[in-house]
Amino acid sequence: MYVIVVSQNMKPIQPAQFFYRTSFSIILFLAGTLNLHAQWIPKNKGLTSNQVTALAVDGSNLFAGTSDSGVFHSMDNGENWIAANVGLPATLYVTALGINGNTIYLGSFFGLFQSTDNGASWTPINHGFSGPVYALITNGDKIYVGSNSGVSFSADNGSNWTSRNVVTTGEVIQALAIRDNFIFAGLNTETLSSETAGVFIKENTSQDWIPCGRSLPRSMTHSLAVDDDFVFAGTSVGLFRSSDDGLNWISLSLQNFTPTVLVDKNNVFTSSYGVYLSKDNGESWNAANDGLGKKLVLCLAKNDNTIFAGTSDGGIFSSSMAALLCKPLKPLIILTNGNVLTSSGPTAGNQWYRNGNPIPGATNQNYVATESGTYKVNVTLDGCASDFSNDQLVVVTGVEKTNLVNGLYPNPVTDKLTIHFGEDPARKVVMIYGINGQLLTSQQTSSKEVMLDVSEFPQGMYIVKVLTAVGSVKVIKFLKQ
Repeated sequence: MYVIVVSQNMKPIQPAQFFYRTSFSIILFLAGTLNLHAQWIPKNKGLTSNQVTALAVDGSNLFAGTSDSGVFHSMDNGENWIAANVGLPATLYVTALGINGNTIYLGSFFGLFQSTDNGASWTPINHGFSGPVYALITNGDKIYVGSNSGVSFSADNGSNWTSRNVVTTGEVIQALAIRDNFIFAGLNTETLSSETAGVFIKENTSQDWIPCGRSLPRSMTHSLAVDDDFVFAGTSVGLFRSSDDGLNWISLSLQNFTPTVLVDKNNVFTSSYGVYLSKDNGESWNAANDGLGKKLVLCLAKNDNTIFAGTSDGGIFSSSMAALLCKPLKPLIILTNGNVLTSSGPTAGNQWYRNGNPIPGATNQNYVATESGTYKVNVTLDGCASDFSNDQLVVVTGVEKTNLVNGLYPNPVTDKLTIHFGEDPARKVVMIYGINGQLLTSQQTSSKEVMLDVSEFPQGMYIVKVLTAVGSVKVIKFLKQ
């Protein structure tokens, strides 16, 4: 099995007067098949802490680090958890976890610990460096650790260490990632010179770190993730992507605080208050929060079939990868000819709604509206439903007759709206709609002029529709002040 380890870190923020500092590692496995089952469900049996700060996964073997109760171990894919703290300080704050074969590594504010017996006991391995560990990543027998002393490196499973500052003494390395022979390091630049890059890169055989994140805004780089084509950086001001090893960065559409990012081929998972998924390397995003809501997600990890989320106040949640990946993109509605609606989704699996209610049989990609109202559509494929499209107001106009209305005044209007009709003597129905498609008032008349009281209407845009018995129609908008 091929294992990618992405190490990630987060510094203090203050949502709802809640303070924390955490680091975490993501173990990403690219193998196996996916089975469909429900989206996020809690997996907290035996877990005594609600704040999960780190996750590491190897098949059904899971480790979860917490902010106040050390580390927990599950051997059944998260169904049951037991404390695994022999050899660790009491009430340990776990900042990072990593698995390398039969060896588990644990980072904390008390340094780095190692277990060679699947978490049954732990031994400190801090020879050669000191201080808290904010990020760690493994690659074969090599271990890389991020701290406030730069990046420390061991080629013999932690027996001996070499440390080197990336920029200067006192820097904080918040995130690490590896691609081929290159190592990426993410810094907290809020406490450094304004000219300091947020991401640096170094070749394994080189001693020198090269700045590659000068175009990133000054922020904390909480997380890094890499694939063959891109580098992703989750920061305190949003998610960024580089296609040239960090020389240039573009801001993706998510501008929220981004504690973690996980890459699986073209699929990018990131978190903030909830989990978000992009199937096109960050070009577009869908919320993937069914069962999870808007909980602050601190860490993500996955195995062959399942993705796990550690939260700040709800413990651990899991979902099948298939349930998340099969969710279609949110469709867009294209309106043509005033009443022809087209979904940007696939030709099959659409369901159209009018005024919040499903339209029986309206499951094609196109729908011709015969009634005024507010329309939307969603797409269901393989049992997975997309988010709803944005609402689309449609006013069905029939056969428009240009001389049916000669004037509508005053426009804008404050109280009395006068409508002057043309030469058509037929009996007419005058209707006023809100911009959301709701019918507000209706009046019949055969006169040449009608005056409507709109003084009680809230300020905003409205639509007047005049309809005759023979199907002639005229639609005019007016503004109520």
